[in-house]
Amino acid sequence: MAGKFIDSFKIPKNIGHILSNKYLAILLILWILVTLNTLMDVKFPGISHAVVRPQIVLICLAGFYYGPVYGFLVGFIGNISSDLFLGNGFDYLLSLSIGNGLMGLIMGLNRTRSVLKLYKISQLLEVTLFLILSNVAFVTYSSIIYNLNHVSLTFDANLKYFFLPVLNSNILASLLLFPVFLLLLGRLKINFPIKIALSNFYMTAFFLQVAWFVNKTNFDVSGFIFNSNLGIDEGNQIVQAFDVWSMMLILFLLTSFFISIFISEKITRPIVELDRNVHELLQSDIHSPDSFDKLTRRDDEVGLLSYTIGLLSEKIWDSQVNFINDFTKRMTFISAEDTTTDIYEIGLVSIFGKKFDFSNDEVRGAAGHTEISHIEAIEMLIKLADLEELAYTYNALKINILFHDVIKDEAILSNVQLQYLAVAVDLGLVFKGKIRFLDMHSSLTKDFSYHLLFKATLFVNTKKRFVGYVTEPDIISRLEEKWNSTGMIPNPDIENVMNDLIRNKIISGYYIKMSEDFANFDHHLKITYTHDSFKHAKQLVGLIISENIQAKINIEKKRSTFIYYNEWDITENLSIEPINDKIFLASRLESDIVFEFASPDKKDHFRLVTNDFAKKEYNRSKNILFQSWYEPLITSDVPLNSYNRINEIVVQHGRYMILTFVTEEALTKALNKLSEYYEKSMIRSRSVWVNDDFYLYLKRD
Repeated sequence: MAGKFIDSFKIPKNIGHILSNKYLAILLILWILVTLNTLMDVKFPGISHAVVRPQIVLICLAGFYYGPVYGFLVGFIGNISSDLFLGNGFDYLLSLSIGNGLMGLIMGLNRTRSVLKLYKISQLLEVTLFLILSNVAFVTYSSIIYNLNHVSLTFDANLKYFFLPVLNSNILASLLLFPVFLLLLGRLKINFPIKIALSNFYMTAFFLQVAWFVNKTNFDVSGFIFNSNLGIDEGNQIVQAFDVWSMMLILFLLTSFFISIFISEKITRPIVELDRNVHELLQSDIHSPDSFDKLTRRDDEVGLLSYTIGLLSEKIWDSQVNFINDFTKRMTFISAEDTTTDIYEIGLVSIFGKKFDFSNDEVRGAAGHTEISHIEAIEMLIKLADLEELAYTYNALKINILFHDVIKDEAILSNVQLQYLAVAVDLGLVFKGKIRFLDMHSSLTKDFSYHLLFKATLFVNTKKRFVGYVTEPDIISRLEEKWNSTGMIPNPDIENVMNDLIRNKIISGYYIKMSEDFANFDHHLKITYTHDSFKHAKQLVGLIISENIQAKINIEKKRSTFIYYNEWDITENLSIEPINDKIFLASRLESDIVFEFASPDKKDHFRLVTNDFAKKEYNRSKNILFQSWYEPLITSDVPLNSYNRINEIVVQHGRYMILTFVTEEALTKALNKLSEYYEKSMIRSRSVWVNDDFYLYLKRD
């Protein structure tokens, strides 16, 4: 029910662009504010002259979106204009007008306004506290000035019938309406914690209001709502009751955030941890099954689910669908009559470029059968990978430590076989979790053969190519040499096909690389940053050095073609071809600047630094690196805080690597179309994570 309540606020995703034109948006907000101030004149009954103004939230909205200066101007000009229309002249210039401006100014100082999408309850709580603070500042200042100009008004009367009613009504209007605007304008990421927070928030407000109406004593609330003629005593009673009720409601609304944080932490933290572990498993991290141990100790549904996933990890691990499809396409000479051993041998030859020699009866002949066993398949792999001498260094103690909780007593293996198995596990060629459920002496199964071939492929491709470390004295000169080197060979046939896919709205863009340029960095520590200017890249390296971030760096040259919007700046090195009056087909030579950081926290630090200093923004100017992009492309191979999951499709066409990014919804259609054009090429897809700016670019129609 809570999910449906939050989902009811969903409207077209690009409505946030309504506010992209700052000046038009400010004029629109001012027009609405002045209109509502003029037409809505709901006053508190009794002796109070306070006015209920829910439209005050528009001033907070202006400050939050456009900063303290514009927030002050909207509040100040909006109140002066309203007073002139109402015939008040400049009576409230020094009190209410400046007070309104002060409220917008304070909201503009909120640091969360720079976050593209709020995704944490703590961020919502910070916004809420700023809403309260801005209203307190506004009403306190206005009340003091008003009281000085009306000396006949006692402090007690001012407090009861002006200060508290105005403050409480403004705070309630701001708290209840501001999250609605954030939802409508796409500034909230509707994840589970946010849903919990907003559900608790509005349910608290609803039930407290119902309780107040149900338990009202001897006064008619309808008189207050419709501003009917009431006696002063009855009106004052309503105002005092409103003061008590509203302060209680504000307190409960704030408390609801802390309750939501507690609930979210209890529910989402293990779920997030489980999600991360599952992704590590799917990323072929050999240590990922061990990460489920802590969660399986939980005596709840998460613990049960973790235990189930642990049991199913063997099946998950073997589900290397893309690899099997690619392997089958390449090995067109494999026939239905070929055995699993034949397929395994062919696969090893394709990976290592050499064939295992059976002439000395080391493996298959010694066993006396045509099909090799699981342990024999591992032995073949170790020898072809040139790891035989390393295996012999494993002594009994090291093997016992590695396998004491895995290998059963009845699984009799020789010392040499245990050595082969140990080095295969340590170097990631065999998933340790498989050993416990696998009969090592039974015939090689197709699933396990593909598992070994997949791991062997990863092992062969683990050689890293990189220019150097960012802290090396001559790194800039080496990067420039690599940047300016000839790395791309044009291929009009590929470009014509892919350009048609863009024109037909199958993809938003693509890029072409040469396979020999790939860095093969560690997925967990890697980030790919795209740009077309070496001056920008040079400054980026300097920025990283200044932030004390250590990383390996590589340059992967590519030719990019993508949809380019007419409101963007046209740079000199950009080749464009109009598609219609709003978009172009643009292409240029770019480079992927690929980093492998020393640790995950350095990787996250890089994300924060680039967001602050390497991203151009539509609505405000700031000091940024040379030619920073409005919608930069930064990708991570594993989940990264606040990044969005999309899909990367890779087509290996000879030496060419054709890559494109698509959303989950567009994946199937894109794969089908690419398969039509590149039916003899290897095509695979995988999940990657990108920054909000590029994610919104992909989602743009």
